[in-house]
Amino acid sequence: MSFDKKLSSQNLQNSKSFDFEGFESPTSETRQPKSITRHTDDLGTINKFKSFNIRKTRTFITQYSDNKLKITKVNSCLESGWELVSDFKNKIITNEVKSISNIERTFRRVRATIKDLVLENDFDFFVTFTVSPTSNCNRYELESVQQKLRELLKAYRRKYKDFSYLIVTEEHEDDAYHFHGFVSGIDNNDLIQFTENDFDISKGNKLPYQLINYIKNGIDVYHFNFFDNLGFNSLTKIRSREKCASYILKYITKDMVRQDGCKFYIRSRNLKTPLKYEIENIEFQPSFENDYCSVGFIDLNNCNSSDFEFLNKIVDK
Repeated sequence: MSFDKKLSSQNLQNSKSFDFEGFESPTSETRQPKSITRHTDDLGTINKFKSFNIRKTRTFITQYSDNKLKITKVNSCLESGWELVSDFKNKIITNEVKSISNIERTFRRVRATIKDLVLENDFDFFVTFTVSPTSNCNRYELESVQQKLRELLKAYRRKYKDFSYLIVTEEHEDDAYHFHGFVSGIDNNDLIQFTENDFDISKGNKLPYQLINYIKNGIDVYHFNFFDNLGFNSLTKIRSREKCASYILKYITKDMVRQDGCKFYIRSRNLKTPLKYEIENIEFQPSFENDYCSVGFIDLNNCNSSDFEFLNKIVDK
């Protein structure tokens, strides 16, 4: 079997793609339900119930373009078409409970999607955009600042087709919004490198304390001049995609998920997504494990393909 960029096994090519929503711990509402029930086709109230034990363990592979694999084993999956109901004979799932459940699912799915996009795409810079009070938008209004940033991102991509981006929004302590994310494909003429002279207070210059430390420690920090009319921005070269992926997730909060009209992330259309497959259950050494799932990573660049015969055992449904 060849593992050059794309797994070339015929079984992989014919296997069913699976959109896995994430592997973080579920909430207490979904832990060890008293029963599992399935709705009848009746559009009125549910009048027929039957309890089943339909949980099973399933294993999924995410393959990134740098020939690294993520293996995720989920210990308790429900068959399609079933949902969890507690004391279903005496209780109804209220709209409030459904809303909480939807928020949890969205929260996990968004975090998993962002992490996959960061790991799959070869971004050049980690970027921070702040919104100036003099910019032509209300920096305290989420929709306004996101729309302004999208306009600038799209305008730059019209100039440079290779420009790509993945941006998330953060609400600051003063309730103003700013952005963090990843970019690549910037024209070198649009990058200005900060120097020690840029934080000489005697000359009226003042950079954020963190950027001053970066420069003093020999880390290159840049300014993206195309976005000057939005506010201050800074860029640093990415040294570890894995660390950056974990870092950016802290800005995705449940409060953000609850906001109407919020775009959890802003991305360019030219981003790649990793390949995802379901395989038969296997034993592997996890790097993360709890009661609900196990997650491990394999770097095929440093392994012999013969060590991973399990990749031939793709679940084909």
